[in-house]
Amino acid sequence: MQLPDTRAALIILSCVLAPALAATADEVERRITTVVSGGTLADGSSQIEKQVIEECVSSLPAVGDLEPIVDARSKYMRSINGDVEANGSVRTYSATVVVPFVVTQKQLVIVTTSSVEKSEPVLKEVEGRFDRSVSFSSNPENGDSFAGSGLVKEYYFSTEAAAIEDAMRRARAWLKQKRAVTCQR
Repeated sequence: MQLPDTRAALIILSCVLAPALAATADEVERRITTVVSGGTLADGSSQIEKQVIEECVSSLPAVGDLEPIVDARSKYMRSINGDVEANGSVRTYSATVVVPFVVTQKQLVIVTTSSVEKSEPVLKEVEGRFDRSVSFSSNPENGDSFAGSGLVKEYYFSTEAAAIEDAMRRARAWLKQKRAVTCQR
């Protein structure tokens, strides 16, 4: 029986090429997996990145200079201070104290440029002073009065002075902590 020429050629070719292909299978696979499609942006644009190297508080206000902001609201409540007969409108107070301060920062500014030719990034140390503020609010859970009975009670400040004292206590504690890390210049 005689095979057609193309079929015979394919069988002979597969017998000859199969061992050669098996020997270079790793090479071919590496070539396939290492083909990387990449590009570059050589538009000359620059990227600026800042990193804080050093930071310290350079200025804090005195506790006596702080002015609380008080907010008063009327609210209808039931079982005021545990008395089931006492239902009605009560005045609740909250206070906020804003503490302004100044921070001195030393920053490392890194400027990189996208270009075809090799260019090293520019590194520069910059020092600056920045205004910051932090606010402290009175926490109603520390209130001097409550409403409701049973397990669920709603606490609140019934006087302006109690709300102010709660917010000021938080601000004083924060100032005491920050005075320990002020700049030594």
